[in-house]
Amino acid sequence: MPMWLDVYATRFLVLATVLIISPLHLQAKNANLSNWIQNVSEMYPEEATQFRDSNPEVAVSGSTVHVMWLADEANPVTRAVYYRRSTDGGKTWESRKRLFAEPTINVDPLQKHMAVDGNIVHIAVANSHSTPGWYFAVTYLRSGDGGSTFDAPLTLYSVDTKDQVSSVHVVSDQGKATIGLHSWCNYCVDNAYVLMNTLDGGKTFKRVAAYSTTSGRGWSVFDLKRSGDNLYVLYTDSDWNYGMIYDNLYIAASSDGGTTFKQQLISIPSKNGNHKTLGLQDQNYVPKLAAYKNEVYVVWNALDQDDQQHIIFRKSVDNGVTFAPALNLTKATMPAGSAFQPGQETLEVRNGKVYVLFLQTDGKVYLTRSMDDGTSFLPPQLLTTSAYLTDGGSWPVVQLDPNDASGSKVWVFWNA
Repeated sequence: MPMWLDVYATRFLVLATVLIISPLHLQAKNANLSNWIQNVSEMYPEEATQFRDSNPEVAVSGSTVHVMWLADEANPVTRAVYYRRSTDGGKTWESRKRLFAEPTINVDPLQKHMAVDGNIVHIAVANSHSTPGWYFAVTYLRSGDGGSTFDAPLTLYSVDTKDQVSSVHVVSDQGKATIGLHSWCNYCVDNAYVLMNTLDGGKTFKRVAAYSTTSGRGWSVFDLKRSGDNLYVLYTDSDWNYGMIYDNLYIAASSDGGTTFKQQLISIPSKNGNHKTLGLQDQNYVPKLAAYKNEVYVVWNALDQDDQQHIIFRKSVDNGVTFAPALNLTKATMPAGSAFQPGQETLEVRNGKVYVLFLQTDGKVYLTRSMDDGTSFLPPQLLTTSAYLTDGGSWPVVQLDPNDASGSKVWVFWNA
């Protein structure tokens, strides 16, 4: 981790309702970094633990803002899951809650640990236990009252010593939730992406597999999306040819809540016929999948038929059963030789409008958009400027405005 990231990882700051709170209403205890930033992990003097914090996540339901993070309390002796909420849009915050602690909680930043659906808060983390006997597990933390209280930690899934668990993703929609986890054998090729589905707000779960295989190598899972009863898992495996590793991109799709899945290859061939999908996440999770009604959309970075790096887009209008031909979003619209940072491309979709955000390796942030549901895209727009501090950035994200059902209003953020 770069030094500047290491410094800022020690404290977790949340931007709280910039457009709503005026400086006249701020309290003196806020940090002096700006008029709108509050230190959530160590908000008051009595909370100044100086723990190293990581893996922050935020979710919003109505006027309630939910925040979770991991803290190394006495690294590497204890790692804990912390939670905090605000019920007034981020103006004030309740006391933080220490939900669970184990020395071996996985801190992979590519995971997505929390989902909120109405008053139900779902949190899941991968961890391991040494007693009784060493095993890997997924621990589930649930609140049924909007984060006011949490149930006791529940071991939702566990495997024995030859297997490991990683790539935890938690998603929810329309009262249904899914916890995905990659279960794989450390000394063999057995691997599967296991889904734990709940239809009753986390009271009970049913286990299914999005895929399970003993062939291939280097299997990795990068995203999970739920839209009603539609479930989508994005994953890769690797080919080894002439000393090079090439990644193939797959999607597993279900339209019956996860009872059955269809798996298919959706990446494109390069000049020599091999599929050369590049890294799908870059030190930080961003969505690669978007879903709206019966449609699912995918964006990724790959080498095209000329062995040139470009941003690729595909969509399905039948719940992932079939996909339209891939669109190269940057080949004809960006200067020749442009280099794009793999894993930082992302997207959002609503009501026939598709927004794809991507980053050049020089830090330039671009947005390209479709107003015809992904059939065609407008030329990319440069969002960074020539001014100091806004001339480049990293880890961009795009968010739809929750108050605009038309999908015409979006927000874009990045680290400057």
